[in-house]
Amino acid sequence: MANLRLFVAVPLPDPLRGELAAVAERLAGDGRVVPAANLHVTVHFFGGVDAAAAAPLEAALRDAVAPLSPFALAVAGVAPGPRRRPRMLWATFAPDARFRDLARHVHEAAAPFAPEARSPRGTAAPHVTLVRHRGTAPNGVADVSGSVPVAAVELVSSRLGPGGAVYEVLARLPLEATAPVDDREPL
Repeated sequence: MANLRLFVAVPLPDPLRGELAAVAERLAGDGRVVPAANLHVTVHFFGGVDAAAAAPLEAALRDAVAPLSPFALAVAGVAPGPRRRPRMLWATFAPDARFRDLARHVHEAAAPFAPEARSPRGTAAPHVTLVRHRGTAPNGVADVSGSVPVAAVELVSSRLGPGGAVYEVLARLPLEATAPVDDREPL
């Protein structure tokens, strides 16, 4: 059977998506701007997953995230990333223990279905990729404020094509814990 390129992501609210897309256009320079429709916070990228495993993977992920409480990620700004080899422009978020916990739950649930997937990277500092550069990203920065409610995550399929990646949401997976939203300060 064919492999699917799958990942789990937090969708962005439309107003923030629009604001980030405008910032990306303004600061792109000679970089390739990620289409606004593709902007998201990656929780975990699995890579190739056998298509036959997609349904059981979805069920395992649904069970893994359902006991978690919704929370919000605070936008920190826009800056080049990653730190060691900045080849992209990222919208960054304040580090958050709840996001790390979400990524750990997703990774553990997906392990039997995506054995080649690396441990989730960047979970200490979640981000949205806005612009990709062939060389070093320019030092463009921008102040952006707001937050991203994390009440659900999405299982997404990514197909690579000549015009870039095309994403298809396969499932919406709600965080359903009945505890009140945790409004502690992020770590």
